[in-house]
Amino acid sequence: MKIKLIIISLFVFILLLSCTIEDDEKNEKKARVGDTIKMLMDINPGPSSSHVEYFIVFNEKLFFKADDGINGSELWCYDGINEPFMVYDINSSGSSSPRNLTVYDGKLYFKASDGTGIPKLWEYDGVNSPKSIYTTIVEQPENFIVFDNKFYFVGTDMSNDTELWVYDGVKKPSVVYNIHPTYDSSPNYLTIYKEKLYFRADDGVNGYMMWVYDGVNDPSLAFDPLEKKISSPYNLFIYNEKLLFTASDETDFGFWQYDGVNSPVPSYNHSQAHLGKIEYIVELNNKLYFKGDDGTGEELWMFDGVNQPSLVYDIYPGGQSAPQFLCVFNDKIYFMGDDGVHDAEVWVYDGVNNPFLAFDVEPLTDSFPKYFFVFKDKLYLSAYTLEYGYEIMVIEP
Repeated sequence: MKIKLIIISLFVFILLLSCTIEDDEKNEKKARVGDTIKMLMDINPGPSSSHVEYFIVFNEKLFFKADDGINGSELWCYDGINEPFMVYDINSSGSSSPRNLTVYDGKLYFKASDGTGIPKLWEYDGVNSPKSIYTTIVEQPENFIVFDNKFYFVGTDMSNDTELWVYDGVKKPSVVYNIHPTYDSSPNYLTIYKEKLYFRADDGVNGYMMWVYDGVNDPSLAFDPLEKKISSPYNLFIYNEKLLFTASDETDFGFWQYDGVNSPVPSYNHSQAHLGKIEYIVELNNKLYFKGDDGTGEELWMFDGVNQPSLVYDIYPGGQSAPQFLCVFNDKIYFMGDDGVHDAEVWVYDGVNNPFLAFDVEPLTDSFPKYFFVFKDKLYLSAYTLEYGYEIMVIEP
């Protein structure tokens, strides 16, 4: 009997020891990142998705768009402690789909539809119900930015097509300037540099070029487009006290830099670094990281401001990892990547070692993590699981 008890005790000890070792092995990946990930709330219960998007911090709270499966896509709020909740059901018969969330003068502005027509400009003070403003003046507001204590956006009316608008919080919104007299100038990539507003727009003559606005005089071309034969600038980004952008000249495509005075110059020899469309630019340790493609697939690239851009690491050899939604958190870059083994999952790069898989959120398929956003020292995102669909998740240090 004693021998049997000893054997049983020994078996239990070995089992517990093996479980401990297995747990330690599992925790090694967590320890390597130092983070944990969990679902914050199953907003749309079950396998249906809430499709969380458009994070913004307002009044020390996190606001975003989400669908609970009952009220459609509406504005939601999270205070960092209690469960997220819907702010208001703007469209009682469907989805208001709030987007372009931007804080101006102590209020939250966004684009939404109450179901009665084209999406309009909405305003929320954090206390009362959101309200639509100036519905008969401007429609389809996009590309919000605060510049010189005023609220700028791209909007449409019946007489000026899609142009740059301004709102001071008191007077009615108005068109800044009709850049394209007969059609849409469609300004985008609005960026503030040296106390001026830069953006891309089409005047109907030069195609899409870079424009500049000082807040007083009419917007004008930032530089002579014919001098360098630059076309279609986009990805405006402030780096090393210069305005960087991506554009094509007569032969190649790549980064250009502009000091606000002299003509733009290539940031490097474009003919020696052939990159396809550059997207998701972030800065870490005074270097730029982005998704690029040299013809062998989309991977994570780096530019230090001096040398040619270089491949950080071939995450998916023979394929493409397609890194997206790059976000800097705790001195590391988090992004969606695919190594060809784990599908599209959460990856991390510390700027020194090779990028590595941080979390395999859904082992059986892609979790497609996206919209990474930092709030109160935690990283929020939307990710997919077979059990819960797309829901809001949080990465904690």
